Amino acid sequence: MSAGLVLLALLAGFFVLRPEIWTRAFFVRVDPRPAGLLRIAFGIVVLWTLLCLAPNVHLFFTDEGLLLPAMARETSGSPLRQLWDPVRGFEHWWSPLQALLGSSSILQLRSDPALVFVIYGLTLASAALMTLGVWTTVTTAATWVLAEQLYRYDSMFANGGDLVIRAFLFLALFCRWGEAYSVDAWRRRRRELLAGASQLPALRFIPAWPLRLMMIQLALIYFLNGWHKTGPGWRDGTALYYALNLDHFYRVPAQGVVTWLQYLGVLPVLTWLTRGWEFAFPLALVGVALRGYEADRRAGSWPTAGAPRRIASWLVLAAAGLTAAWITRGPLVWAMAAAALVLVLLYRVIRARRPLLFRFVLDWLLGKRVWLVFGVALHLGIDLGMNIGTFPQVMVAVYLAWLTGPDVDAFWRFVLRAAPAVRIRHHPDEASVRQAALLRLREHAPGLAFAADPAVEPRSLHVDLVDHLGSLRGPEAALALAPLFPALWWLRPFRRISPLRAPAGRIALRLLGQRSSG
Repeated sequence: MSAGLVLLALLAGFFVLRPEIWTRAFFVRVDPRPAGLLRIAFGIVVLWTLLCLAPNVHLFFTDEGLLLPAMARETSGSPLRQLWDPVRGFEHWWSPLQALLGSSSILQLRSDPALVFVIYGLTLASAALMTLGVWTTVTTAATWVLAEQLYRYDSMFANGGDLVIRAFLFLALFCRWGEAYSVDAWRRRRRELLAGASQLPALRFIPAWPLRLMMIQLALIYFLNGWHKTGPGWRDGTALYYALNLDHFYRVPAQGVVTWLQYLGVLPVLTWLTRGWEFAFPLALVGVALRGYEADRRAGSWPTAGAPRRIASWLVLAAAGLTAAWITRGPLVWAMAAAALVLVLLYRVIRARRPLLFRFVLDWLLGKRVWLVFGVALHLGIDLGMNIGTFPQVMVAVYLAWLTGPDVDAFWRFVLRAAPAVRIRHHPDEASVRQAALLRLREHAPGLAFAADPAVEPRSLHVDLVDHLGSLRGPEAALALAPLFPALWWLRPFRRISPLRAPAGRIALRLLGQRSSG
């Protein structure tokens, strides 16, 4: 049996001994808002990536460009080479299914410009609907299927960012990321509220395992990148120097600046930091697991197990770590394995006797804020200095899979900290109360207060601003609420353009689900 199979068997053995940990890690339900933010950010990057292809769609994907369908079948290693014949068609009735399971694309059968541009347009449309959260499950699946038709036909244009997009689009098929910050979620909650719900319809929590797989996928991407950075340039600190001097990649010629940064030791340090950070990124997963364990332990909800089962499971896990170190046979891996063993042995001691050190290790050394902030800075620097497509943007977008509900709350408190205080007055009848309550569905509006006022017309809103004399109504009122609702932020510039204020206000009313009169 190979060492890789032994490692997988040991990991499986750990979860057989401790199934409650497997359940706690993967089969719980979590706040849907991080997944909703992930959908929006990731969808925007996918759209931008596809739009960047627009000038070259004819060249890359049609039979009037670089490849004919037969050439595309050969270069991609498509199973259509054996399953389909241009004269006789498919060999068996089940051959199309076999082709779908392989690296096949409909464009490998026919790639005339009309069909290619239809598929490209549908991909753009489905990605836009997915980003907005319209029929999210269907449009996510459609985006993955349609994008695969392009990627599988000709992958010569693709870079690392495209590979990440393909991987995470596939994982998104299993993620219910349309349960928050989406048109679907808004329609569901609006329908329930107006139908007579006795309280505000809550967001539906979603299964955690697709998000956990996304986190593991990201950790593997970084770890394997760090592991394969073994060339002399990464060891002597010149890798970034040479990369930033490649005229195929740099955005502007800056050889003089780059040379001085190398001479002063800045680029060598960044080179070593980058490799070490990527290689050690799985520690961020360890930190997430330990913080979850500590939170459950304090709450008394951590699943318990008998001492024999606990000891056996940790021995199996230690054996898995040693097996992984033996497979890689690297001194750094052995050092990490030894450090992990020491940490496990001293974990309870440090927690009991050195609480400050324990919090430092948990919140900073293993804290996701350190690992992810460094990653944002790294990818921002890459994007500023090098033209490598949307790889930096897509990598940062998938960081949102690591967020939790409290992280989202803290984010909105920070973003909306300067939002104006607003009082909304509405008629006290039930229909008006329910109509006004639609605004409460947008839970990240801290400065929003409501008051019943018989003087207000039924099913109409009056908005009072703390820094405004008098009351605003109708489109003016809706436009005044734009700073409080991120979905309306794109309308904020129109507040200062007189001819466009009224149309923008009517759009805001419509988006808020309010009446357009009054």
